Amino acid sequence: MAPFFPACRASASPFPSGRAPGWVFPFSSNGAGTLAVPLNETRRRAIRPIDLTADTRPWWRIHAQMLAVAGIALVAGAAAVVFSLMHNLLLKYPDARSHLEIARRVFDSRTPGFVQLGTVWLPVPHLLMIPFIWIDGLWTTGLAGSIVGVGCFAVTVVSLFFSTRLLTGRVVPACVAVATLITNPSLLYIQTTALTEPVLLASMTASSYFLLRWTKERSERTTTLLLAGVLAAFAVGSRYDGWFFAFVCALVVAITVLIRNRNPFQTEGYVLTYLMIPVYAMGLWLLYNWIYFGDALAWQRGAFSAQQQQKVIEISGQLATKGNVWLSAATYFWAMIDNVGWVIFFVGLLGLVVYVVQTRLSDDAFGAYVFLSPIPFNILSLWLGQTIIRAPQLTPGNYFNLRYGLLVLPGLALFIGYLYHHLTLRNHVRPYLVLFGAVLAVQAALWSPQFPNSVPVVTEGIYAEQHIFYIEDAAIWLRGHYDGGGILIDDATTRIITVSHIHMQEYIGAYSGAPWKAALTDPSPIARWIVVSSDKQNGVVDKLLQIAGENPYYFADYDTVYTNQGVTIYMRRVTAA
Repeated sequence: MAPFFPACRASASPFPSGRAPGWVFPFSSNGAGTLAVPLNETRRRAIRPIDLTADTRPWWRIHAQMLAVAGIALVAGAAAVVFSLMHNLLLKYPDARSHLEIARRVFDSRTPGFVQLGTVWLPVPHLLMIPFIWIDGLWTTGLAGSIVGVGCFAVTVVSLFFSTRLLTGRVVPACVAVATLITNPSLLYIQTTALTEPVLLASMTASSYFLLRWTKERSERTTTLLLAGVLAAFAVGSRYDGWFFAFVCALVVAITVLIRNRNPFQTEGYVLTYLMIPVYAMGLWLLYNWIYFGDALAWQRGAFSAQQQQKVIEISGQLATKGNVWLSAATYFWAMIDNVGWVIFFVGLLGLVVYVVQTRLSDDAFGAYVFLSPIPFNILSLWLGQTIIRAPQLTPGNYFNLRYGLLVLPGLALFIGYLYHHLTLRNHVRPYLVLFGAVLAVQAALWSPQFPNSVPVVTEGIYAEQHIFYIEDAAIWLRGHYDGGGILIDDATTRIITVSHIHMQEYIGAYSGAPWKAALTDPSPIARWIVVSSDKQNGVVDKLLQIAGENPYYFADYDTVYTNQGVTIYMRRVTAA
């Protein structure tokens, strides 16, 4: 007699369907719910493995949602770039000009090379601009930074979409979160500039998605966690906010594993898996500073570091947040309000409260909180005096670094999506879609008067440019009169370079190495032109003016050919043969 599988109840099978996954069983169930199959040689050969993961659909249908969301983000981002270009907003921020110059001088300078990346600002945003910055038109207009910004904007939007869909298990709440993001004028403007925030937002949001995915996967796949760490390394290489973000994520990994397994050795393994790439990126930056500048912490305590700039500001009595945690919290609160808007902020805060109540201390709940890591980081930085933010609500008429508050927007959008999900679980969807549309409409109405000047980050850029308009005037004059011979210029005045449209190999600055050091003793054999500024830039005094104050003969071979609002241009005197 041929062997038979013993009769068994279908409900006793370890598989929900009564079949082992990945195999086709050539039998059928009888009416009593039992399975009986004669396993003769013919049937044995009929059992064959199949690939249940195979999908014969075209790739664009498999990834239709991702492509749709990315397409919408790219269109919105490109439209914002066109708007900023038409309204001359791309180069309003002095820092945006400096970032463009750093990227350009890697290959266009007297001493090209990666040393030109400098020591204060982290390198990833500048490296991303290099494929585009070599085109003169993209450099001088700032569009090289816009291209990177739009790409990062798309990554941020797609990452937020999948994070919200993962958190809620639904597409519509993910669309709600995305709508919150792409209708924010502050983010739309910032991603058109060469600032570093778009790169940081993209890397942090993408890394947060994979960390959230890891917390939701009970199998705790290390490949997902490793990918989260790799993306966090890009955040580490973009801004110092990313360093804090990486350690917050490591803390979340530790808490998650401890709640699940209560195994300290396993916790250590997962934390190291996540942290090894971000910490390696930190080590590379320290090594770079040590090799090229002789101090692994040159970025922290060098002449142009934030710490040194804050010391000058503190001496003048303008660093009020240092040592004052309540003022630090209030300052960042207003920075968030100015960037995301009152309505979006409080709806997002309500979503956060609902999420905390619903998930409590669940082991898979902590991954969502890393989206809000910019809040403790910025409050801590203000309290320590490592950074400064000026909000008009606390310092009337002042705008400085307000854009730091924009970093919480993806987190607030995530919790707004979760709030929508919770409200529509047992209720009709349509009324809440209308309500959400009303929320966006009210917030848009608050932005609309005198747009775009009503958007604080735009106002901040305009406010900053008003204080350096004389530099642009000097750059335009230099563009029309420069006829070769080299231009000696200090970092305190380098924002003139992008606007002047003169190739950076014509400039000699602190980044030029030996020619710069020689020019500090005697500039006449090195440069035909000298540009100096008597106005302090972020507390930094022009090095060339300092030397001229000590050496009255420093400009002896030069004539003054231009002066305006503290900017002076000298040209070497032509002597008779």
